[in-house]
Amino acid sequence: MYSITPTDISNFESYLVQSDKNINTIKKYVRDIMKFRTFLLEKQREFTQAATDEYLQSLIDAGYEIRSVNSVIAGIKSFCKFLGRTDIYCKSLKIRKKSNQERLLRLTPEEYKRLVDTALERKDYRMVQLIQVLGGTELRISELGNLTVEAVQDGFVPVLRAGEEYDIYLPELLLQGLEEYIAHQGLQTGVIFRTSSGNVIDRGYIWRQMKLLAERAGVDQEKVYPQNLKRQLIRQYYTISYPDSSQE
Repeated sequence: MYSITPTDISNFESYLVQSDKNINTIKKYVRDIMKFRTFLLEKQREFTQAATDEYLQSLIDAGYEIRSVNSVIAGIKSFCKFLGRTDIYCKSLKIRKKSNQERLLRLTPEEYKRLVDTALERKDYRMVQLIQVLGGTELRISELGNLTVEAVQDGFVPVLRAGEEYDIYLPELLLQGLEEYIAHQGLQTGVIFRTSSGNVIDRGYIWRQMKLLAERAGVDQEKVYPQNLKRQLIRQYYTISYPDSSQE
């Protein structure tokens, strides 16, 4: 029994190149094996079936999509084949087919636009930007506290998931919108979406505001919740024409 070594990973990369794998696949597999190695080192575990199962379960517990976990599994399978580790077996997860009810509850792009338009009509600029952040990035509600003025200046939001650090990059058009929102709000530093007392707005508040917005926009309230915005990442961003302070 042994742990994964840097030499193993280097040789694995060469093996993938010689196998004529796509360059993006090579980078992805190598990156995933490096993260797996970090997990084993932190847990002080050897490279075994039990440790592999534990790692994959940690990804699931962290909220990774099934397709993302299966991509990691594919990399581990290839790595095991390269090492001749026939004692380790990883089975791809089954992707559950969506029911008709789930399809009916999916928020459409048209409904999404109605939500944004209604928030704009009400001059609820915070909700306009919040909807676009949740709908246009992989950022979770629990990570909104990481979306700061400084993060917008850097162009990405650092988050911690399953003990690993990730950078969630902000699309250019969304970034521009956030910069304008920050300027309009007169924010100099710290969290962007905050209460009047300076605290991060919580899940309960977001939930209530979205339901209220859905009612006003004529959108089924059952469709409007933060996770549903991520069913299909929105690629359309909407600009805000902020009124002069003297007109507000």
